Amino acid sequence: MSKNRDDRMVVLASEPVPAVQRTLRHAIGCVGVGRHSGARVALTLHPAPAGSGISFRRTDRAGAQPVPAAARHLVPSEHAFVLVGEDGSRIASVEHVLAALALTGIDNALIELNGPEVPAMDGSAQPFVFLIECAGVASEDGVCTSGPAVLDAVEVRHGTARARLAPAERPQLASTVTLPELGSVAHRVALQPETLRHELAGARHSASLADILAGQERGLWRGVSVRNTVLFDGAVPTNEEGLRFGDEPARHGNLLALAALTLLGGPAGSPPAVELVTEEADCGLLAELLRRALALPALPAAEAPAQAMPIEGLAVREPLGARTS
Repeated sequence: MSKNRDDRMVVLASEPVPAVQRTLRHAIGCVGVGRHSGARVALTLHPAPAGSGISFRRTDRAGAQPVPAAARHLVPSEHAFVLVGEDGSRIASVEHVLAALALTGIDNALIELNGPEVPAMDGSAQPFVFLIECAGVASEDGVCTSGPAVLDAVEVRHGTARARLAPAERPQLASTVTLPELGSVAHRVALQPETLRHELAGARHSASLADILAGQERGLWRGVSVRNTVLFDGAVPTNEEGLRFGDEPARHGNLLALAALTLLGGPAGSPPAVELVTEEADCGLLAELLRRALALPALPAAEAPAQAMPIEGLAVREPLGARTS
């Protein structure tokens, strides 16, 4: 059982229960570029035994141990979910693959990658959903945790951004995002697997082209391009495809919220009975919300990664590209 800073119970610990779980039928992989690092990375999704949960392992680090996908392994980072293992292994940008595993109901999987960051692919969870569908899904008998019970509301704020987790009779996600180019957009979706998959899987990152260009001059966003981000130049997306949804930035906000919920634990096919509301919330604020809800100690500032992800190995700069017509 955990408490928030006001000493009120927030999350009741998961209990082990017999359950049919799901893993991948076969291993399957992809290669892509990290959105932050620019590193070209190969990633493989492997089946895993019942009860093992989701974990990541760096194959480019000798003797690296698997890092569980759990809130206790999150370190502060504004623009991505970053997990760090007991041996110091760091895996950045896990949010889209975690969301894809949740959207496809996968309880157990080992994700191996040979670089510092999960590849961005097209900037959404859809490519990872496609990989899982191609690999197939297998059922497993075993014991898994029942999932945490959220007993009270907890909220964190930073400037105009906020994130609030609360128990709810009608579990749902609600996100509001404001971009200068689009204004304010909002999206709300029920925490029901089939609905979530249809509504969230294809939502991508969005950003201002000018902001990305300025950041790249400072060594940030080395892998960002029109291939993995909706880049706005004024009110017009520079991507040939444009927006997939009129409220795509808010849908992506809910995709990040779904990934955050996976880090609380519990069976993938039974989302917790909560409402998670975000307004202008980034991964850093969601990570703080999880740590507050679980009463995890704050990490020392020295352990917080810089805004630019550490570059390990060769980095490949992706062209930003632009629409010419």
